[in-house]
Amino acid sequence: MPRAASKTASKTASRKAEQTVTRAFLFSDLRGYTSFVEARGDAAAALLLREYRGLVRAAVARQGGAEVKTEGDSFYVVFESALAALECAVAIHRAARAHNEAKPDAPIQIGMGLHVGETVPYDDQFVGGAVNVAARLAAKAKAGELVVSDTFRGLIRTGQGYAMEDLGPQRLKGVTERLRAWKVEWRAPSAAGAPPAAAVAPPALPLLSRSEPVGPRPVPGQLVCPVVVGRTTERARFAEHLGHAREGRGQTVLLSGEAGVGKSAFTRQAIETATAQGFRVLYGVTVESDGGLPYAPFVAAVRSGFRGIERERLGRVLAQTAPDLAQLFPELSKTSRSEAASNVEQHRLSVAFQGLFSAFAREAPVLLVVEDLHWCDEASLSLLHYLARELRDTRVLLLGTYRSDEMHRRHPLLRVLAAMQRERVVGEIALGRLTREEVAELIRATFLPTDPNITVSDEFRDALYARSEGNPFFTEELLKSLVDSGDIFHDAKTGWDRKPIDQMKIPGSVREAVRARVEKLSPDAQTTLSASAAIGLRSSFDLLRTVRGIAEAELEGHLREAIEQQLVVELGGRSDEYGFRHALTKEVVYDDLMVRERKRLHRAVADALAADPRSEPALVAHHLIAAADNEAAVPYLIDAARRAFRAFAPRDAAAHYEKSIEIGLSGDQLGPALEALAETYHLFDFARSLKASEEAVTHYRERGDVRGASRMLRLASRNLWQQGNPTRPSALAQQAIDILEGLGETVELGRAIVNLAGLRMVARADEEAIALSDQALEIGNRSADPW
Repeated sequence: MPRAASKTASKTASRKAEQTVTRAFLFSDLRGYTSFVEARGDAAAALLLREYRGLVRAAVARQGGAEVKTEGDSFYVVFESALAALECAVAIHRAARAHNEAKPDAPIQIGMGLHVGETVPYDDQFVGGAVNVAARLAAKAKAGELVVSDTFRGLIRTGQGYAMEDLGPQRLKGVTERLRAWKVEWRAPSAAGAPPAAAVAPPALPLLSRSEPVGPRPVPGQLVCPVVVGRTTERARFAEHLGHAREGRGQTVLLSGEAGVGKSAFTRQAIETATAQGFRVLYGVTVESDGGLPYAPFVAAVRSGFRGIERERLGRVLAQTAPDLAQLFPELSKTSRSEAASNVEQHRLSVAFQGLFSAFAREAPVLLVVEDLHWCDEASLSLLHYLARELRDTRVLLLGTYRSDEMHRRHPLLRVLAAMQRERVVGEIALGRLTREEVAELIRATFLPTDPNITVSDEFRDALYARSEGNPFFTEELLKSLVDSGDIFHDAKTGWDRKPIDQMKIPGSVREAVRARVEKLSPDAQTTLSASAAIGLRSSFDLLRTVRGIAEAELEGHLREAIEQQLVVELGGRSDEYGFRHALTKEVVYDDLMVRERKRLHRAVADALAADPRSEPALVAHHLIAAADNEAAVPYLIDAARRAFRAFAPRDAAAHYEKSIEIGLSGDQLGPALEALAETYHLFDFARSLKASEEAVTHYRERGDVRGASRMLRLASRNLWQQGNPTRPSALAQQAIDILEGLGETVELGRAIVNLAGLRMVARADEEAIALSDQALEIGNRSADPW
């Protein structure tokens, strides 16, 4: 081979090698799911699928895996470590076994396959034979089986102690040669160490022990731990960030962890600590239905800063300090802004938020809390990034929280977080599960107010730890359920005691524990709780009363029952809000509703919101769609899109326009919606804007609307020019002019000529550009077009 050719080949090989990565792949499928759907119906199948996905995602999060793709009952997960992939797969099978013991009538039967090999990253996925092999191995696995390739076994052979059965060479669909496979005996303990806590069978549960008898103690309706247990390192890090903010070195900290791990409790303690040090607390939270509301958590935080101030005064204060923000408060905004959103305008809105928070910080140091970022809109995430950069010279600590088990590979928060990490403008605090000793301390602290001499035995601690796996929320739910069932009881003379172990029934899951307490409510209170679940994580008293259609006193009684059963908490505020104690509580209540019940309740919520002019149209649309009345949701989606566009949140606006078009629009509505979608996409995605503008051109031409077609041809040329196309932009720009022939001087003609003039200027055809510009100016003056 000639030397030059050899070098070329070498470089090519090097490039290819650099593009490949070695990863471990896990594929998981439910067995018997189709027959389960046929036998039990859609509602039961949906619940089974939710529980299956929950236990898979929890195990993936603990082992640091990345969920690449999920379709129906199939998971495709990637790991950087083969051993982590194996431990994740074993944990999933053991969690499924625990579920099946608790719910034998709705078993989760899983088949899984594992393989490791080189692949090529492509479009946030991986391409290569290794992925196909893992998928085919999963197809070979029967219910309850974990099948791994010989290559995978070779990598982890000395790093674990699970027994494996040789399945011999296997013929896999789409794979030319037979591949040897092994079945992992995951049910037996690993020789490399104790099995995960989820797999530990509950040991005998002895008494909660105490040092001496105590006198009578009242048993409260609620049973929650009054303190934050453990978290010593995490609290120290937060205190350090708080100190920097107090000194004028602004900080942004993101607190992460799975559902129920204690983020809200940690945040409450953080607020108490900051308040004790003279901080002013601004608090905002995102609920699941807020995904289409621009800046929702930050608007809530601003409202909290003015709590107690009358609406009129709030309007005057905002008009003086941050007039651009008034439009984000439906109860205040009386003037409509220009439809011409732009990145400059969006920046101006971000500056307005920054200025307002900085003004608060000049009076006193500020703790700005934004909870549940995993549900918030992309405009809020962009603002979070901006504030992290721009508040570094102020006395502001921005504390955001998010659920790590909600972070799929394409979640927009991950992109923002990566950018903040690169710029080093964010600190991170990750909350893990509690240790066995910390679970014991949580139990002791929970019972301590009613029994000051109580101690917790190792056996009792281990039994609860085996079920909760150190999740604080689940541990509290187990304690509450055991007390409610009478398995643990309070004696006036001896304090806390329990039944013999063989008579105790420890709930197998947090859902089972919550469901048992819901069933203790009166039928009417259960109906109220169902209505509250349809509204969302939190709701105002008046909205809930309207949806239920009952008297105030009756609703108060229902809420008191739910609070007593530790299902609901009173949030207070100007609108007397109530909320579920935890998102998991709401999910259990909502998932138990029949489809017809959900639709009926969502319709009632939508009607109640639509009757209030202050309601956000995006929320009304959300509930109408959940009620399966898509057509009725369309005008609210269009209104929500326009509001989002005016609020300089183009991604949210585009999502609303897309949804309305997907539902279906009349001929008169479709053209303007496509045009608005194209203009919106032009602010952040030229390729999608081009596609929408071309669809709008076709639609307008079919309807004989040449002025609309001209507008969209002009936008299409702008999109192509932005993408670097050297020829087509000018051709489309000329078409935008030619199509208007015979209409005289119109606004569209003047703007189309301006567009062509700009393209000729870029092409350095200066004389032509000047002539076109003069012509356009004359048309603009005569048609009074300020553009």
